[in-house]
Amino acid sequence: MKRFISIVVLAALASLLIGCGGSKQAGSTPPPSYPQISGSWEIIASSTNSTGNPGSSQTRLETVLAQNEGNLSAQNTLLFGVNFYDATNDYTAGNFLFSPGGDCNSFTGGETVVSLTGTIDAQNNFTFNLIENGVPPFSGTGTLQSDGSLTGTYSGGGNVCPDSGTFVAKPAVSLAGNYQVATNWPSNWPSLTVSLAENPSGVITGQLNDGLDSAFPINGQVYGNGGQVSGTVVTGPNAGNSFTYSILLVYDEQNAPLLLAVSDTGFYDLEVLSKQ
Repeated sequence: MKRFISIVVLAALASLLIGCGGSKQAGSTPPPSYPQISGSWEIIASSTNSTGNPGSSQTRLETVLAQNEGNLSAQNTLLFGVNFYDATNDYTAGNFLFSPGGDCNSFTGGETVVSLTGTIDAQNNFTFNLIENGVPPFSGTGTLQSDGSLTGTYSGGGNVCPDSGTFVAKPAVSLAGNYQVATNWPSNWPSLTVSLAENPSGVITGQLNDGLDSAFPINGQVYGNGGQVSGTVVTGPNAGNSFTYSILLVYDEQNAPLLLAVSDTGFYDLEVLSKQ
């Protein structure tokens, strides 16, 4: 009789524990785990529809992605168009065109305003949507690769600036370092040298020396591998002249880093500087 009572009591306790959450409910699933890709990125879109452009055509999206679960957004995105007359990544004199604002810039009615959003899911599928003012949207789909890059295809632009092709995106690198005019570039400022420092927020500080004036400070902001820097000559023949450079870090055919710099104020024009 005592043994029977014990069994009844144990059964009642087990029933009570189950009712109070003592066992895991069947059918529950853990929330999805999203790849984390927030941070500074460069997306290189290579056109397969480069009508009107010489040779091969690239659009480079320089951005900083914020992530909320599987949703992506960018507060700041810069566009640069790079078109090659000859081989892709051939930056010798006269063999390429460099267009801050991107190749659709002439349709935007002035300064390019860019909105970039996207998604990444638990299966490593990536999407993005790019809107430039005055141009129908561009969209892309791709996959996060094992090396951390994103690859896929894109299309868009409507009838205003139609384009399509492939893209590869990689985490951006620091622009910090010392640069001087590349020997294969007939610069108007052959002694031009630039030193740059970059903090984790993309703030750029440094010095510029044009070979005629005393070195003077420059500063600015970068997103991805591109941005803008400004400065004013302090002493020398050009004292008082101010300028703003659009800058972009690229790699040539030998994978050597170069800094493309074009003046927005017409002071130094286009320069190609090699990293020392």
